[in-house]
Amino acid sequence: GHELNLADQDLTGLDISNTRIVAKLSRATQNSAILENANLRRSTLTDTSLIDAHLCNAQLLSTDLDNANFQRADLRGADLSSATIDGTNFQGAIYNADTQFPEGFDLAAAGAVFDEASADCPPLE
Repeated sequence: GHELNLADQDLTGLDISNTRIVAKLSRATQNSAILENANLRRSTLTDTSLIDAHLCNAQLLSTDLDNANFQRADLRGADLSSATIDGTNFQGAIYNADTQFPEGFDLAAAGAVFDEASADCPPLE
């Protein structure tokens, strides 16, 4: 498989919703990026900034998210069940009952905010 190398890039506001890519995104800036329904399985997002990013229903299986910043990111319905999340910042990130995290991970202790009202991804502005 080919891996897209976008390490250290400024990808602020990038829209890769509904796509499937394997990418090296280490230290990239993806603030306010739109990754709704994106499949980033086996991608590397170490030290990546995803502040205010939309990751609703994103597939982040076997993804390396160590030290990534997901502050205020929308993680409703996202699957991070097999992601590595050492030192990852989830302060203010939004999740719901459909969001899957590695077993035993305490989202509330990490500062994430549970949204019980919405089952679906909100429409983007």
